[in-house]
Amino acid sequence: MVSKCICCTSASQESTIHLFLKGTLATYVWSHFNLMFDICSGGDINQTLELWFQRGKKGSMEQLICTFIPLMILWEIWRERCSRKYEEKHQWQACSLIFRIRFWIIRICESFNPTRRSSAEFLKSIGAMGIRHKDPPIQAPKIICWHSPPRNFAALNVDGACQDGMAAGGGVIRNAYGLHIANFFSFYEEGTNNLAETRALLDGLAMCEELGIELVQVQTDSMLVVKWFLNLIEIPWHLRLWWRKIKTLTRCLSIQIIHIYREGNYAADYLSKKGITIASNGAVNYNMDIKFKQLMVADEHKIPYIRHCKN
Repeated sequence: MVSKCICCTSASQESTIHLFLKGTLATYVWSHFNLMFDICSGGDINQTLELWFQRGKKGSMEQLICTFIPLMILWEIWRERCSRKYEEKHQWQACSLIFRIRFWIIRICESFNPTRRSSAEFLKSIGAMGIRHKDPPIQAPKIICWHSPPRNFAALNVDGACQDGMAAGGGVIRNAYGLHIANFFSFYEEGTNNLAETRALLDGLAMCEELGIELVQVQTDSMLVVKWFLNLIEIPWHLRLWWRKIKTLTRCLSIQIIHIYREGNYAADYLSKKGITIASNGAVNYNMDIKFKQLMVADEHKIPYIRHCKN
């Protein structure tokens, strides 16, 4: 038999949605915070949580508060329901739930150091709650250019791409002055982005060996690839076959590997996407592919790109 909701002024049946969303107590508490943060409750608990959780950038105070508030509301409603039902001397005060939630949000925010900035609309909401706003300092944009390898080294820029479950890779080999030596793109069929990054490195090293290039500086925008190559972290089991082949190739080459920003790897990025588009293996004609030549000439002459840091 369904019991009467003890948190309602009317004789309503207690259910999960009614108790936590539609009841008198729940409506009172949710309305307070929904109005403050301009959020509408969903039709059920999952939808309501989703509406709250999608607010704010990851690492921002906005995301922290909009994650904790709905969880604390659910907890306080359940706690109040149990207190009313099992504690004889409990005083029924709905406003006390709101005070407790606001109190704990303020305490949590005092010890939180955000890494991302909150939205301007959020500032008005937390001002009403008496919370001191915190934001990390605005980071200036960075100037990124292609990285020239050491003298006598060739630069191998590689990148992987994955779209709709299909993986491809690409790379370009240049001398220390940025002049084109060779390029490639490869289609790997089904796979992940990590598979694409790994196999692109393997294909690039194999091309260097075929061309007789022994001094190679690998440049990749995948920090995972760098760490796998340097044995800093464990290689996933499904990639170990390819990494054994990479390690075999490195025995006859002198290799440096560095991590670069994506903006300094646009030529390889273009080739990896070419592999996805064409869905085959090949290379582009340096003199005929205008887009690729533009990227190469820009790198050769150190034309900078602007990297806007996440704030």
